[in-house]
This record gives sequence, C-alpha cells and structure tokens, in this order.
Amino acid sequence: MTTTYVRLKNRRGNKADLPTPLAEGELGFALDTRELYIGAGEQDSKNRMVQINNFLNAQNHTQADIDTQLVVFNLSGVSSYLSNGSATSPSLTKIASKTISASSDFVVTEYNLNNLPSIVPSTNYVQSNVGSTTFDFSFVSSAIPEANSVIVVSSWTLSEIIDSVKTAFADEHEAGNVSNVVSNVVATAGIYTIDNSANTAAVSANSVITNTVYVDLTTGTGFYDVGASGNTQSMTNLFANLDVVSSANTNTNLNILGSVSSLPYSSRSIEVEGDLQVEMDSPQQAVNLVTFLNDTNGANEATVANNIKIYTQDSKPEIENNTFVTYRGLLKATVNANANADILSFSSSDTNTVFMDYSLQFDTDKSVGTLKVISDGTSVSYVDDRTDITDTSALTIEPIIDGDNLVIRYDNSSGSATGVLYYTIKRWHTPD
Repeated sequence: MTTTYVRLKNRRGNKADLPTPLAEGELGFALDTRELYIGAGEQDSKNRMVQINNFLNAQNHTQADIDTQLVVFNLSGVSSYLSNGSATSPSLTKIASKTISASSDFVVTEYNLNNLPSIVPSTNYVQSNVGSTTFDFSFVSSAIPEANSVIVVSSWTLSEIIDSVKTAFADEHEAGNVSNVVSNVVATAGIYTIDNSANTAAVSANSVITNTVYVDLTTGTGFYDVGASGNTQSMTNLFANLDVVSSANTNTNLNILGSVSSLPYSSRSIEVEGDLQVEMDSPQQAVNLVTFLNDTNGANEATVANNIKIYTQDSKPEIENNTFVTYRGLLKATVNANANADILSFSSSDTNTVFMDYSLQFDTDKSVGTLKVISDGTSVSYVDDRTDITDTSALTIEPIIDGDNLVIRYDNSSGSATGVLYYTIKRWHTPD
C-alpha cells in the first residue's frame, strides 16, 4: 500500500495583501512581518474598525496624519431609507446636474440587519418616476430588500467621481498641460496619478504630482491625501466646487462619519481612541483608512480589526496602550556613595513625558515613590512623590535637559550609604 503525504499550506503573503477579512477560520501568515492571523468572518462592527499597531506615541502620530494630510468630503446626491420590504423605494431627490438614463447610472447598497453592506447589482432594480426633481426604484420580485435593511443610493458612479476629480486637477494644472492621466480603480477605492513630467517645455521636473483619492460609495464619503507638504486649504476649495461633492474640509472641521442618517451611527470626525482603534461606518471606509495610513508611513501601521492577530516569537508586543514601556522586567541601577550619575537618557524630540515608578534600598533604609516629569525641550518640571520607612533624603532623583536629551539623574550626598534603585519607566511625547 502506497502512502501519499500531502502538505497543507495556508494563505500567505505580505501583510498588506492578506484579505480583509480572511474567511472564518482561515489562517493567514504575513511573510514580511512574521505575524499570524485567523479569519473571524463577518464580525459585524469589527469589519469597520481600524486597529493601529502599538508604537511610540501612536495615538497622536496617527491622529496628526489624519488631521493634517486628509481633505475629507461627502458626495452629493446620496439618499438612504429604511426598507419596509416593498419593491418600490420612496421618492428620492434627483441631482440637477445628473442625467438619468439607466439603472447603471447609480450605485445602490443594501445594509443588512447587522449593518454590513453589499452592492446591489443593477439588474436587481430599475429606476422609475424620473421627474425634474425626484425618482425612485422598483426592485425585481426576487431581490426585494429585507424589511428594516438600509438602502443607500449614490447618484454618482465611481468612474464619474474619478473623471470629475481628474478634470478638476487638469484645470488646476492647465499651465503644465497634464500629459498623462493614469486611472486605477480597485473595489470601491479610486486611486489615480497625474503625471505631467513629460511636458518639460511647460513644467519643471519637480512639478510632478501624485494624488490619491479614496471613495466609499456605500456611505457616500471619501478623502483625498494632500501629502506631507500638501495644501489642505486649496484642495478643500477644489473638492468643494465639484458637482459630485456636497461638502469638503479637513477632518477636524467636517464630520463625514454618521452622514447616512438611516444607519445607527452618530455624526463625528475620524478619531483615534486611546485603545488605538478607529471606528468607521463601513468596511470600505476602514480599508481606505488602513491603506492611507500604511502608504503614508511606508509601513504596516494599521489593519482592519476583523482578522484576529496571534502574536508570534517575532511579533511579540513591546508597547502597550499607546505608551512606550522600556522593558517588561524590573530595571535596577546602583547608586554609589557621594556620587551622581545618569540613570536614563532619552531624546527630547521623542520623549517629553515620563513616569518612573521606583523603590529604593538605601543602605538599611527603604523607600517607594513615583517620579512624574514633563518637559518642553528647554526646561523640566517634575514631582517626586516618595514615602520612606526611614530617611532616604540624601538620595535625590532629578530630571534635567542635557543638550538634546532629557536625562534622569541621581545625586547621592551621603558619604557612606550606597543602594540599589529598582524601577519601571513609561514615556511618550506630548505634542506641542
């Protein structure tokens, strides 16, 4: 009898290329980061949650990217209603600048009772009662939406949106006679590049521009990446003047989330919470934000939270709760008699906030305390809250600025007592 051995392999590839989500129970191995994920299927809210990886000052860093580098916008002519299980929709408002000629002129999304969206094929409905200001849909009998599901109708298709934006950029840069426009559409996210480098007679080489626009037709929202040195104000004005856009601004000045009134989400801006999660309204919004963050930082900074992460030997967590912890073990430093020396030193550009919990064995005496430090890079303020069994005041712990570094130093004025300082450190950068 011949024995045949079959090697079973699981899904693998770079982290950014793993499916979001993996199928329920499916294993996915990220070859670049050596992380392992298990697919949890369609976990309701997890499909629309973005998880930021733990790194130094992650919450503030990520929020700053979103607030300073994105122009967010709402599409015009997005209607929604709660289905009553009938074939015909209520009367919906028609966009004056949009010509309606076929069902394919729209994008229709149905959110099920778990608020998970799916695009409705154009063969499942026909538009009807098209008047000067309104229209509605009649669904075919085999595709009537479930009662209490939410129907979202976008008056614009992705190609119309991308064409509108490209035309606006061509007008904006007409002096360079934009020579080549490349459009790449993946799922419901539009990504395009305008390359005007070929026309060297009209434009210099450093005027090459690369622009990325992200669109989520399931909620009628999107955002545009202005780049690290981009001008959000001029791009806000450009987008706000498009027929396909009803409003555009920076994240802090425009709440694009919660814009579909029939869905149970409040109006709010994109906000990175303390647990390093970002709640979006739809899976595509989550994918778009993850793509933006990872492209911006050139790293796998974020993932959609629907894949369960298994920590491996190579991906063990070292940073928790948006706080950099130097080591998990207890640290110690010897304090010599009649001496002073540095205990720790950090670059003041990435650390200006420090909490040091410590205990001190000082000759035969003991104490416990917490050192709290805040600095602006030039001066330092601190509080050393210490409790003694017997007097240990000959040993002081003091933070100072030394050049570009924030240094924590001890000073032992005792001529004979030596000791050991046991401590843990938490530190981060409080933004200016």
